[in-house]
Amino acid sequence: MFKKKLLIFILLLLMLLLVGCSNTSNSSADNETAENDKLVLKVGHMLPDSNVIHQSALVLQKELAERTDGRVELDIYSQAVLGNESDMFQQLQTGTIDIGMLTVGELTNHSDDFSAWYLPNMIYDHHDAFAVAATDEALGLYETLDNVHGLGYWFGGMNYVVTKDKPFTQLSDLKGITVRVLPSPVIIDWWNYLGASPTPIPMPELYTAFQTGVVDSYVNDLEITLAQSLNEIGKYYTPIPQAIPVGIMVNEESWASMSEADQQAFKEALEVAIEHNLAINLEREENNREKLIELGGELHEFTEEDLIFEKGSEFQEKYISQSDKIRVFLEAALEATK
Repeated sequence: MFKKKLLIFILLLLMLLLVGCSNTSNSSADNETAENDKLVLKVGHMLPDSNVIHQSALVLQKELAERTDGRVELDIYSQAVLGNESDMFQQLQTGTIDIGMLTVGELTNHSDDFSAWYLPNMIYDHHDAFAVAATDEALGLYETLDNVHGLGYWFGGMNYVVTKDKPFTQLSDLKGITVRVLPSPVIIDWWNYLGASPTPIPMPELYTAFQTGVVDSYVNDLEITLAQSLNEIGKYYTPIPQAIPVGIMVNEESWASMSEADQQAFKEALEVAIEHNLAINLEREENNREKLIELGGELHEFTEEDLIFEKGSEFQEKYISQSDKIRVFLEAALEATK
């Protein structure tokens, strides 16, 4: 009887060992398959193919393909083909698209903490912008978004106030002036605070709105101005200390489904693309200024720097009192841009 029970026990033990080996083998095979399968990631943004954002996305596409021997591809949809930024953000959250490259202005509509990027007295040139983007606090803002994994930032050009009747050189020039801005609460709040009448208008409608007087001015970079032929209407250009940050995000589930090797390849490719984004921004900023002047545009300077700094400090206090994330972001930003 004892020998019979012992034999049964040994047989059961052997069966369990065989099942365990089989599961281990299958698991290894599954992992190998996952790492060798073709992966196509759908990407959306709203800018033209000539824009620095799209050109940087192409660098990311190329670098990622090289690091994965062509196995991981980016399928990029530019020029708002997939909808406006609000539409694309929803698609990103649901996984309809895998990667979104969306302005931080749009992200402020989904998390108040992204307002930190639009606080004044912080970013004065491209080097400042990229230094701030590299901080842990900047990446930490993505934690406030649902079902989104933030990977980093890149930038369009520096912002300018563009007018057609007279240049913007002091705050009194804003009285009674309608200014087209991004549809972001903090941006609208800032221009109201300065005494203007901020008006959110979709980019495709800006040319007509500016031409017909629906808005008297707008805020954007020179890249967009020239691409949209807005220089045909606006003659006066005043640079302001504000870059145009664009968030680079991937759907949380899409990111989790990627192997560690693919995730690392993506991060490395993005580092190269970010370096390219800085280089192309610096080059185009200068070239666009020269082109604008050749086309009859005038560059002007804001003359009341002390006053705008004072108002900017007051405005900062309002926002850092509302959020610890905004407070630590601003502290890190000021440290990074010393």
